[in-house]
Amino acid sequence: MNSFSEKLNYYRKKKGYSQKELADLTHTSQPTINTYESGAANSETLSLSNAIGLAKALEVTLPDLFNIDSSVIGSTETELLSKNNHELKEKITKLENRILELEQRLVERNDYIKLLHSERLNLKRLLAEREIEAESKKVFEAEYEVENAKTDQDKQDADRWLKVGLMLYGKTIEELQKDNIYSDYDIFCLIYENDVHIDAILDSDENVETKLYKYFNQYLNITEEEVQEFKMRFENSYRSP
Repeated sequence: MNSFSEKLNYYRKKKGYSQKELADLTHTSQPTINTYESGAANSETLSLSNAIGLAKALEVTLPDLFNIDSSVIGSTETELLSKNNHELKEKITKLENRILELEQRLVERNDYIKLLHSERLNLKRLLAEREIEAESKKVFEAEYEVENAKTDQDKQDADRWLKVGLMLYGKTIEELQKDNIYSDYDIFCLIYENDVHIDAILDSDENVETKLYKYFNQYLNITEEEVQEFKMRFENSYRSP
């Protein structure tokens, strides 16, 4: 019993099916089953779905029904699995490479954003330095005019300009405080470095610390101890290599 026709006939009768019953189970026709059992048509004319349907209906394996070497099927299945696994691995590798590429772009973008933020802070500090220097000069010049006015009218005019200058300078410092990027120490450093009054105070013969405190306290709500601490920090930062 080596031919497909003989095996089909054998397994059908073993299950107790008529050709019509087997045809109904496999969604074919009785004449089709008869054609295969009589040998008028060989197994090569069967579609894969019909072959699987017959084996399933008769509860046998494809190798048992069609004289196929089971090792060949196993080998084919292994090759198919290996091929599919290889394709999956390639897809995974491509996705991993894509992820790495996108992560690298994110790192580069974040680095660029940090660079822009740093440049923005540097420019804002430069602007603050120039504004403090310019506004403090106006106040300093107005103070000089008040002290050296020759007439009451000149003194009144100079005093009016002094008040305007103090108001504008105070607003400049107030805007720096609102910016949330400067601490009291940062603003202290900006004033200490750029305000023209500081040199005059440091050049005075006595009460330097008290004069500094009174001057800074016009613009910053800090104690005399904080002024001394900030001054020491600032001077130490310049001494550091």
